[in-house]
Amino acid sequence: LPGDTLEMECSLVRSRPPFYFAKGRGSVNGKTAVSAELSFALAPKNKE
Repeated sequence: LPGDTLEMECSLVRSRPPFYFAKGRGSVNGKTAVSAELSFALAPKNKE
């Protein structure tokens, strides 16, 4: 609803560089509105 605040938190669950795994949660008024499990990789920036 307009005016509500979404509070988000994320924590790293596991890392095996360059791969990482995390869990996240978003809540409004203390109640979970969204949750997610994420995986991502970090790579060097291309120098073009």
